[in-house]
Amino acid sequence: MFKKNLFAVFVFATVNVALVNQSFAGWFIEPYLGYEAGLAILTPIPTGPIDSSSGLLDNRIDGMFFGARVGYNFLNFVGGLEHSLSKSQWKKEAISPQDSFVFAGLGLPGIRLLAAFGLSHKFQFKTIPFSGKSYKLSLAFTGTPFININIEYLWRKFNKRNSVTVSSANNSHKMLRMNISLPLP
Repeated sequence: MFKKNLFAVFVFATVNVALVNQSFAGWFIEPYLGYEAGLAILTPIPTGPIDSSSGLLDNRIDGMFFGARVGYNFLNFVGGLEHSLSKSQWKKEAISPQDSFVFAGLGLPGIRLLAAFGLSHKFQFKTIPFSGKSYKLSLAFTGTPFININIEYLWRKFNKRNSVTVSSANNSHKMLRMNISLPLP
């Protein structure tokens, strides 16, 4: 009888330590890989490689991207830093936009919502460097084992060309991104 009670206490303690007493806070790193597609809008430059007689240049931009998030989660809240690099095609030109973000979000059972503000954004098109700000909203499906499936809306606004400030009213990328990520504790 004593052995059965001792075994029951051992099983209860093991299950309690293994399953119930898990930490609800901690650091994480989350690399990701995905595909982006959207619309690039750029006000024509009167003289230079993007010369156009009238209107805006509306063009499809698409390609692969990769990056990583590093952050801290506490209960259902998450925050941290993120960096991504894209390998995209725009007007038959290869471009490589780079974005750095600070993000905050809320994790619920099976999903995670994130909002991110771009700390920096830059890319080069036909030898002309552009830079500006970026913003992102993200919805992650976290119920799958080992990976998260993320859908993101990314908006990049350009306000500098060759380090000269320009009007950013019509200079932007509006992207829909889909990626998979591997959250590592």
